[in-house]
Amino acid sequence: MKKGDKEYEFLAIFDFDKEELKKVVTGDKYMTEFKKKVESLNNNKRYKEFLSAEEDMRKTNNTFKEIGALEEKRQIAKKLLKKNMNIQDISDVTGLSLEKIETLK
Repeated sequence: MKKGDKEYEFLAIFDFDKEELKKVVTGDKYMTEFKKKVESLNNNKRYKEFLSAEEDMRKTNNTFKEIGALEEKRQIAKKLLKKNMNIQDISDVTGLSLEKIETLK
């Protein structure tokens, strides 16, 4: 592989760890520069905090979505209970356990 090859360029986009970078860099000026840039980013406190904050936000958003979906299922189950629907059927429709549905009565 050499600079300009698609495979070569493809390798350059991966976020290698230090050991992987050492293996790829040997005797290659382009990959040596790539290694320096990756290490610089990995050592940059602000970059790490940004990635961490971005990941935290993604996880928080996913958690809120899950909570919202669960609350929506509970509200549906409550409405179905008011209509005297069979608890097993409610469980089948909402995915809530029989025990959770019982607590909603």
